[in-house]
Amino acid sequence: CLGATFDEKVVKLLWCAFRREESKKGDSLSSGDDIRELLDAAVADGFVTLANEDGSGQYVFVHDKIQEAASLLTAPGDAHVLHNWVGQTLMEYLDAKDLGVSLFVVVNLLNEGTLPTEKSKRIELAELNCRACNAAMEMAAFESVARYADIGTSLLEEDAFCSNRQLALDLYSTGAAAESCLGNTEKME
Repeated sequence: CLGATFDEKVVKLLWCAFRREESKKGDSLSSGDDIRELLDAAVADGFVTLANEDGSGQYVFVHDKIQEAASLLTAPGDAHVLHNWVGQTLMEYLDAKDLGVSLFVVVNLLNEGTLPTEKSKRIELAELNCRACNAAMEMAAFESVARYADIGTSLLEEDAFCSNRQLALDLYSTGAAAESCLGNTEKME
């Protein structure tokens, strides 16, 4: 669920967070140091390859069907729970720079997970969708902009133009601009 390209650091972060949760249940698990060994084994078996040889720890699935098969290991009913947990974990543990680099992955995971019901969490996710919306707009990825804006606005309260005026304005105006670029004039209005 991390995408076709993923970072060893992110995988290790998630593994360590998982281990912390499991240790609360009394389970004994290996250390996060074995992630490198597991990734090396995945490379040796031909499932992933290093994205580049600069030592950055970036890996890429060798084929989209391998990534798809890996995703299918999660039970269909549990996928939204997993996406939500991974997205929340990345938000909690990534520093600002790494979160910026992984913004689309994190926002997509959270959007695919169970959407929050608590107002502050809804606003936080709307703000992340707004960041993703603006980043996608810089890349002229108008379909993505429209999707992030649509999800972001759906998370806002009815009185958003009073309670979160700037956020609401940013989401609606950027979404409308994207819809205009896509030729969806009805949705733009």
